[in-house]
Amino acid sequence: MMRIRFVGCIMILAILLSFTDQGVAKLQSTCGSTNCVYLPLAAISMPLHIVETNMVRNRGGTVRILGDVMATTTSSLFDVLIEARPYGHSGQLLGTYTETTILTATLPYELNPFDIYIDIFSDDVDYYEVSIIGWNPNGDQNFKPLTVVYSQTQYIGDWAYVYAEVRNDEPYSMSNVQGVAWSLNQVNVISSQLLTDSLAPGETISFTTSLYYAYLPTKVIAQGQTLPLSGKFPIVNGKPLKLAWLDPFWTWGILDPGRSWVLPFLKG
Repeated sequence: MMRIRFVGCIMILAILLSFTDQGVAKLQSTCGSTNCVYLPLAAISMPLHIVETNMVRNRGGTVRILGDVMATTTSSLFDVLIEARPYGHSGQLLGTYTETTILTATLPYELNPFDIYIDIFSDDVDYYEVSIIGWNPNGDQNFKPLTVVYSQTQYIGDWAYVYAEVRNDEPYSMSNVQGVAWSLNQVNVISSQLLTDSLAPGETISFTTSLYYAYLPTKVIAQGQTLPLSGKFPIVNGKPLKLAWLDPFWTWGILDPGRSWVLPFLKG
């Protein structure tokens, strides 16, 4: 009797191992390299997440899926790729659509909107799914957020006008300053604006965005690029020299706070 039980256990174990081997072989067959590494899904930690989404109907009857993402790391992420999948009333997949975020850089704990056009009429869409399918971790980490010091929305007819003011709270000037104001129910496309090519520390700049058929809440973000801080910097009276923009040559240099001339940028 003991021998029969032992043989039965061996047979069951062999069957289980056979199914496991087939599963591994099937998984490995999807990889064309001999150096594939597979990790359990539970070990994958997403460095960003989707905060909110909404589907809106265009004036032509088709739909767009709007939303925003946020990075939950200490480093910026770039070219975040969003995938939208609309489904019909019978649960069938109607298509797969991808788009990147409006701003190239998604800064730590800062929103970044996306806007995905779907060439399907709204009456044919029952529900949708949205997921993050890719991003680039390597990019210019000198992107910094600006502080939104003022934001107000005024409604005139079918339009909502967002008036915003942002400030550079970094100790260095910013270039390529861009701003975005949006609502997750606006009918017109979400887009960014180039606010200025240069914004000094403590300086503010205002901008206005027109949103068609939008209602509260509206959201505002802005970001820019600071000068890469590599190299050695002179010290004057115990304080580092400040960065200055050299006019008319538009070259970065270092301004001596006690003089009227500019020292060259020192590398080392």
